[in-house]
Amino acid sequence: MKKDFKEFIKQLSLSDPKTLSQKALKTSEEVGELAKSVLPYDSAPGTNHRFVDKHKILEEVADIYLTSISIAYSIGFEDSDIEEMIYRKSQKWSEIQSRERDSSFPLPFEIHITVDGCEMRDPIFFDRKKFDIDEFKVACNKIGVKPIVLDLEANSTIIKDHMTSSKHFGDNKSAYLESQRIFEELEKFGFDVVRTKIETVPWHPAAPRIGEHKNGCYFESHIGVIISQDEKNYLNLFIDKLKDKEFVELSGKAKLSRNFFKKSEDGKFINMLTYRSDKVGKPTFELEVETIKQLLSDNGFEFEKVEIEYSIYDTNVSHDTKWINS
Repeated sequence: MKKDFKEFIKQLSLSDPKTLSQKALKTSEEVGELAKSVLPYDSAPGTNHRFVDKHKILEEVADIYLTSISIAYSIGFEDSDIEEMIYRKSQKWSEIQSRERDSSFPLPFEIHITVDGCEMRDPIFFDRKKFDIDEFKVACNKIGVKPIVLDLEANSTIIKDHMTSSKHFGDNKSAYLESQRIFEELEKFGFDVVRTKIETVPWHPAAPRIGEHKNGCYFESHIGVIISQDEKNYLNLFIDKLKDKEFVELSGKAKLSRNFFKKSEDGKFINMLTYRSDKVGKPTFELEVETIKQLLSDNGFEFEKVEIEYSIYDTNVSHDTKWINS
């Protein structure tokens, strides 16, 4: 667009007496006009009584451009500011398209539904009673999910976390519907659901390649460290070192937990090192996990396979704040 024409549009914008909110509403009105033109052009049912050619659509596109660009001019932005933002947004658009090309549904998901581990409702009489781990295991078996009890290590305190674990292969909608099914079944058995969490592969289209996590999403890695009871304190010291930026630069936090149902063998047990970050994209997160793995090896620790996941849906991120921030 020629410079003098840009200046002409800018002057029209600045001389327009509408307030900022009125300009925003005017833009919304023009979006409605575009929809009114596109629907019959696309022969949408219920709109075929109108005939529209492509020039009418172009006209509405021009109206949207002018009304929206007027808002930017009205709050003091220059052409260079607008062009820079358009460039950044086009880069993001390109990244989204690239991610969707690299992955296609169906994809694997893992669903965790966490319940209140203190109290539950009697499914017959509906009065409150103490949480029963055996009833939880029976209910999970009937629902078709695996029961898990995690011992989350928060300094010298152990926090019990009671949850289900199940695999699902599909798309975002089918994973959500499956989580709702489990949620509703647990409620029928008298359990109070406190959190629904859906994890998926790190190459899911929603997982960012650079920073910008949204809606409480984050990358998470689980490293099963094989230790004896005598090595426990040494592992705790190692975790403390990971918090020291002079020791290693990490964007997230590493915490320890154990599966209550997994018993130790030959004096060894699995202490799960969970590393979580919502500040970096996939390549950087994977590099940080590799750094932790190398540091574990350098310090004489053995570990099992390493999982990297993307938490795409979490209804209660603050549920483990005490654990993460301890």
